[in-house]
Parts: sequence; structure tokens; C-alpha cells
Amino acid sequence: MEELQHKRQSQQLMPQQHGHDLFSFIRNFVLKQQSNGPITINNVKFYILEKGIFEGYFPEDFYRNQQVNGENEFIKQLYELQIAGPINVGEKPHYVISEEVYNEYHNRRQRAIQQHGEKNQVARPINANNEIIDHQRIIKELEEKCKTLQLNNQRLESERQKLKDHNDNLKKEASEYQSALGDATSYHLGNQDSDTTSQLSKDIGNLHLNLEKFCGLKKGIEINDQKEIEELLKKYECSIKGTIKENKILISGVLERYIIEIIIDKANEYFNHEENDKDNKEVDEQSDKRQQQNLEAKIVKTTKQLLEMINLFSTIRTGNDKISKSTPTKLRQQIFGILGNRGFSNTVLDESDGKEHPFVEKLRKEILDLMNRYRKIKDQEKLAEHEKLINDIIRQVVNIFFFRLKVQEPTAEWKWFPKNTGINTLTMDGPWDKDELEYLSVDICAFPLIGTNLDSAEDAKMMFPAQIVASCL
Repeated sequence: MEELQHKRQSQQLMPQQHGHDLFSFIRNFVLKQQSNGPITINNVKFYILEKGIFEGYFPEDFYRNQQVNGENEFIKQLYELQIAGPINVGEKPHYVISEEVYNEYHNRRQRAIQQHGEKNQVARPINANNEIIDHQRIIKELEEKCKTLQLNNQRLESERQKLKDHNDNLKKEASEYQSALGDATSYHLGNQDSDTTSQLSKDIGNLHLNLEKFCGLKKGIEINDQKEIEELLKKYECSIKGTIKENKILISGVLERYIIEIIIDKANEYFNHEENDKDNKEVDEQSDKRQQQNLEAKIVKTTKQLLEMINLFSTIRTGNDKISKSTPTKLRQQIFGILGNRGFSNTVLDESDGKEHPFVEKLRKEILDLMNRYRKIKDQEKLAEHEKLINDIIRQVVNIFFFRLKVQEPTAEWKWFPKNTGINTLTMDGPWDKDELEYLSVDICAFPLIGTNLDSAEDAKMMFPAQIVASCL
């Protein structure tokens, strides 16, 4: 069908004296049909072949001096020489050749393909044999390299194991050193330590509960002298509004605050008394030398002096150790931790006997006498329970406020909220109606706020909230 179409297209094509209609036809044919032909010119078949392909199969004499000098000359060359051109088609020049020349090109091309195939068949066994030899050589070389690599690997593995063992030993030594250094420089308290923040908070809460029980005005406890109570309330700028019964919570809160302050004041006297050294000497000369009632004061005083000297020593003496700067803090934590655990406990006189600490025994009597001025307990069993409770309260107040708070880093502190301070539920707790908080203020701060950096809005950390008895503004 294509050949017939070409014939129809070329039947009307005749040499022209004007223009390049034949050349345009040839170019369009090559570009559109993408074929070598045939094309028909004056009823004769011709073929179009790319110049480079054609010259690869014919000697130079066949196409030497070929030039295109117009359409008539082009057609004349076709009939006389059976080849015309080249003419440019796209980017490549092409020849137009006769059917006879095209058949010769086709035959030469087939012979070349056949000869190339025979060469490949002859070369294939030789190449295969060479490939076998090469493969054997490569395998042998690879086996030698593999043996060398295995030996190197064994040597390196042995060195690696030695280095690993050495590294493990260094890690162990470093870990032991770091552990010792960490214990010496870290301020962290172990989870089993009784002075961790969580355990201390629980113990502070227990102290508050004991004080509430001791100072409470529940059933069986009556006000002994209302005037005495009113005088005590005035000390804290408080007053009774209504009956005693309606003010029991306020009175209990004032009594709790009063007892805490009495114990703190007496403890300060104990630790700061100017005659301590003289008293210690006199006590040592007495028969109860083993009781050492001022031993806690001695330890506190000596600790203060020791910490001051170590701070001074690490400041004015040169050195590059990491422990010096942390030693005062570690000593403070350790010493006050011991005091918080054993301070003012019973003194052991022998294996079967013990005696109450003189400070606790003396202060117990003062507090009980004072409380009897304000309230009266009719039930003797309950009275005995209260009298027994005060010993633990004294020890708890002193050990917490004077010893255990100093174990914390930074040192913990306490804070009383003055009367008429607005209620802040973040730092305060009490028996109030949450819906009325904006109308309430502090009437009496029965138990102080305890924490660290309490005056810093950014760094403050609460351990126990202040216990507040509130009143309406």
C-alpha cells in the first residue's frame, strides 16, 4: 500500500525549471515516512539512504565529486550515475540511489552481517576458554585474599578483645571513682533517706495532726478561763465573736500556734545560751555524765564553726579538687540528718534503762502547766494521752524546724502569714468554703508554710502548706 501511495504521489512529479519541488518532496518523504523508499521519479524507483550509511558500504570512487546543481542536474545524475546528492534532510545529508544500487547496498550489508556472525562463532570458544582461565585465576586470587583477611581478622579480633577488657577495667575504675566522687559532691538524698522531701513532708503533716489533737477542744475538753483565752487571742490580734463553742476552731488554731512558738523559743534559748559551755562543764562533773543534756547544742555549735572554717579554707587556699566546694553542704546534710534522727531522744543509761532528755522533760512540764490555764480535760484517760503526746510534739518541732529542714538543699525555711492576709490556696490550707474565698482572709496562721526559697516567686518550692483559720473580710 505504501508503494502504491508513493507511486501516486510521484506520477505527476516531473523536472521543473523553477524551484526545488523535487528536493522538497524528498525531504518531506524522509522526515514524514521515516523510510528508505522507494520513491518514483518519472516512473522509475529510487531509494533514499543516509550519506554515512551509504559510504560505509561503497568505495570512495563510487560517490566522489557528487554535487547537486539544481533539479535537472540532480535527475540527470540519477539516470546516468544511478546516484545523486547528497542533499540535506534535517541535520543529516542523504543520497538518492537507483533500485540497482540499493539492492547492491542491501547485499553488501547482509554479507557484512554474516561475516561478523562467523567471527563471533569462531571467537566464542576461544573467549570461553579465556574466561575459564580468567575465572580460575580470579578465584585463586580471591582465595588468597580471603585467607589473608581471615588472618587479619583473627589478629584484629584478638586485639579488639584485649582493648575491650582494658576498656571494661577502665570503666569499672572510673565508675568506682565517679561513684565515690558523686557521693562526695552530690546533694541528692537517697530514696531510703528519712529526710527526702516527700518523707519530710509526711512527717510535717503528722506533726500538725498531733498538734491539732493536743490543742483541740473536742468533747470532754472545756475552756478553763475565758479571760485567759481572750488575753492569748489578743497576742495574735484575734477576738471571740459569739460563744466559746462558735470559736473553738479559732481557739484551737491560736493554741497550736502558741505551742509551736513556745517550743521554738525554748529551743533557741537552749542552742544560744551564753552559759552553755559552763553548764556543760558542770554537768560533766555531775553523776549523770553519760546523759550529756547539752550534747545537741555542742554539736550544733561545733558544726557551725566547722562549716565556717571549711568555707574559709576552700576560699583562701588554692586547689583543683571538686570536693572542697561541696563539703560544707554534705557535712551540713549528714550532721543535721543525724541530729534530726536522734536529737532529744531518750538517753541510754544502760542496756535495760533509758531516761527522757532533760530539755524535753523540762519543757513538757512548762507546756502542760500552760495548757491547764486555758483548758481542762475531765477524762483522765484522755488527759494521760495528751500528756504523753506532748513529748513527741516537742521532739518533732525541734528536730524538724532546727535539724531536718537544714538537711535540704537549699536549706528549707518556714513562714507565718500575718492576720488579714488574703487567702492563697497554693500556699494555704484550711476549713473554708471555696465559693467564699474572695471574701476570706487570715484570722490566725496556726501552722507555718514550709518550703525552700519562699520569698522567690520563680524558685519557691512548697513542702507543706500553711494551716489557716480564716474569717470574713
